[in-house]
Amino acid sequence: LGDWKDIEDIQQKIDLMLDLIANHISSKSLWFKEYLKGNPKYENYFLSMDKDTDISSVTRARAHPLLTRFKRKGEEIYLWTTFSSDQIDLNYNNEKVLREIIDVILFYASKKVKIIRLDAIGHAWKKLGTSCINLKEIHYIIQLIRSILDEIFPDVLLITETNVPHQENISYFGDGYNEAQLIYQFPLPLLVIHTFFTGDASRLFEWASQIKNLSDRTTFFNVLATHDGLGVVPVTNILSDQEITNIANDVREKGGYISYKKVKDGTEKPYEMNITYYSALSDPKNSSELNVKKFIASQAIILSLIGIPGIYIHSLFGSKNYLEGVMKTGQKRTINRKKIPYDKLKEDLTNLNSRENKIFTEFMRLINKRKSEKAFHPNGKQEVFFLKRELFSLIRTSPDGKERIIAVHNITGNIQGLCLARNQFHLNEKEYYDIVSEKIINIEKILLEPYQMMWIKV
Repeated sequence: LGDWKDIEDIQQKIDLMLDLIANHISSKSLWFKEYLKGNPKYENYFLSMDKDTDISSVTRARAHPLLTRFKRKGEEIYLWTTFSSDQIDLNYNNEKVLREIIDVILFYASKKVKIIRLDAIGHAWKKLGTSCINLKEIHYIIQLIRSILDEIFPDVLLITETNVPHQENISYFGDGYNEAQLIYQFPLPLLVIHTFFTGDASRLFEWASQIKNLSDRTTFFNVLATHDGLGVVPVTNILSDQEITNIANDVREKGGYISYKKVKDGTEKPYEMNITYYSALSDPKNSSELNVKKFIASQAIILSLIGIPGIYIHSLFGSKNYLEGVMKTGQKRTINRKKIPYDKLKEDLTNLNSRENKIFTEFMRLINKRKSEKAFHPNGKQEVFFLKRELFSLIRTSPDGKERIIAVHNITGNIQGLCLARNQFHLNEKEYYDIVSEKIINIEKILLEPYQMMWIKV
């Protein structure tokens, strides 16, 4: 599979993000195997609990038991396992563990990586009687890591993977200078699906209107899909329970799955929805061409928003649900993790009539256009404005204030008419250039085809 020399060679061409599994470690790892053998070096590296410990206050990420039984030196023990029985939580109360993890981070940084992703970092500090998520100690740990990197590797960025409600999520920016430089925008996946499902951009508008960079050293990582499912928790204070239920029902109808977690009263609530983003948005009543346009329109939103777009590999090609994979592994998340043989992918991408080719070609065209526009800089200003519920619209302005783009997205399968008032947007002319269609348009007589987007350079 290669070694660190290969990683160093790759980073000469592109910036790399490396994943640090901060909360837990594999049950097959050296640390854990040695711990089970009784090696004193790894004493207290993991959290051993009495099996009857009251853990009712702990916010759960899964429905399986939190404590998992193992044998250590012939004795039965129960260890904290937030996510699964083969992922053993680390004990950050042990100073040695923290030092070990910092050593790993510095090793990553020494390999010239650009971004270090702190996986599930919000769960890493445990304190009985609390929720054990997003505790203040976690912020202290991130601040310590940031201060060390700022001294030794100041160009390395931190991104926190915290699948929590928006206000808790942005707290990982700290004061804008002392914690993570990047955070995931996890409300986006279900918010955008809701927008296209209902043909109404109101909820997305309400949420996006509150988004702004905290400082010139922070920004957002905008994603619609990842290797995991579509998180429900980040939208719990944005979408109503009924709106979430409606999306879940639609996901099931399209072959997807719903994963649940236990809440404090013992009941189960949706935790994530497992489906590929293309399958979630496609409508069997639509033509293949219209479904491709709809999918691209959804992706154009994250290309337009303030921050950095993060595009999952299966979204580049519009992968459909990998249902046979779920049957093989028994894991719902496999639905979005198909390993595509290189020759098959190459064949699909060279076939001009394939879904993969159409999506990839248009995706790359939009990405390249975005890269050439200063108004889409991660630290450029953003102003979201409401024109009509069938459209999601915003203005992006370059950091120097000299360039502006009005981005308008038709989130419906119908033609939408629009008139941009010149005085409202401080426009001096009647005609402007649309970067996407590469045409001059009359801003007083705009017609957007189903799922069409315009990036109007003003």
